[in-house]
Amino acid sequence: MDKNAIKKYKVLYAEDEPSVQQSTLEFLSRFFDDITVASNGQEGLEKFEASKFDIVITDIKMPKMNGCVMSQKIKELDKDVSLIILTASDSGMDVSDCDYDIYLQKPIQFSLFIEALTKIHEERNSKK
Repeated sequence: MDKNAIKKYKVLYAEDEPSVQQSTLEFLSRFFDDITVASNGQEGLEKFEASKFDIVITDIKMPKMNGCVMSQKIKELDKDVSLIILTASDSGMDVSDCDYDIYLQKPIQFSLFIEALTKIHEERNSKK
């Protein structure tokens, strides 16, 4: 995996729970230089519409617009964006109707996140 190329990806991260948002943001900062944060799905969609992102990482269960609806709307705007859905195993949300590339459970496991980034990077490079 090309760590320098990964660091340059522009990331949108949507999470409504402040403590989870902060700890995950610290985790993501180890991989990416440019991370924009949204506190709900509606804000995430608005930020996506205002700027170009390579990767969207989102919680599913959020106010105003859940991550599933946000992911579907984002994929309608840009089918090439890489979308990672995060959820707690006890959230009770069904991800089958979500539009995503990778699904990970919270808390994020380092090794699984590395696998996800490797997959995203390889897929993005194969499209060039």
